[in-house]
Amino acid sequence: MSSFAIPRLALGLSEIHVWCLRAEQTADPDLLCRLESLLSSEEVERRDRFTHERSRLEFLLARGLARTVLASYTGTKPVDLRFSTDAFGKPLLLAPVADPRLHFNLSHSHGVVVLAAALGRQLGIDVEDGSRRLEYLELADRFFAAPETAHLRGLTGTEQQAAFFATWTLKEAFVKAIGHGLRFPLDTFSFELDGDRLVRFRPPASLSGSWQFFQFNPTLRHQGALAVECDGTALRMVSRDWTDFFLVYV
Repeated sequence: MSSFAIPRLALGLSEIHVWCLRAEQTADPDLLCRLESLLSSEEVERRDRFTHERSRLEFLLARGLARTVLASYTGTKPVDLRFSTDAFGKPLLLAPVADPRLHFNLSHSHGVVVLAAALGRQLGIDVEDGSRRLEYLELADRFFAAPETAHLRGLTGTEQQAAFFATWTLKEAFVKAIGHGLRFPLDTFSFELDGDRLVRFRPPASLSGSWQFFQFNPTLRHQGALAVECDGTALRMVSRDWTDFFLVYV
């Protein structure tokens, strides 16, 4: 991989790039081997601990996605990137970093991996397979704020299903953005929806700051959400497909 010329990418200050990589696009065994060659020995060990093949594949795709995309933003080789995590498990880029303002976040679910990147802004991203059948109201009663649960109870069938995953992805994106993950109580803030579309965010009283949210659908069955720290600038989400851009290089 290091012999290939990875393109150099630029991020605008008002842009958030959201990259998507689908497992169905990586069926070529040679491509998977090339991505595996980017992993550190520690990453290979972590990948091999997963007992299910799908989990091993999604870990490989997530790391391959992160290494190629972040290498393009930093002007370095994918194999030279070094990662760590903070106290809450949020991934961090240690070295080499051409621009210390570069922030990123990853998520994956049932064959889809997404990465969000921005400059100088904390951010969080989540993607979920919205076709999964769950006990939506039971989970909402456990984790959601009362107005969110009330909204779900007013819906039925596919509308309730879509609203549940919209709420869940927005919540998880936010708690990842603030660096706490699911340890942060999900019922201390809420999202007002019209169906499954965001209308208003009611932040937790314990936190200050402004946030902007985006919703997206990387496939017909997946729902995603992005939370970005906002300073009054009008932000723009730019969707990018990994295979359209990087496949020629790997």
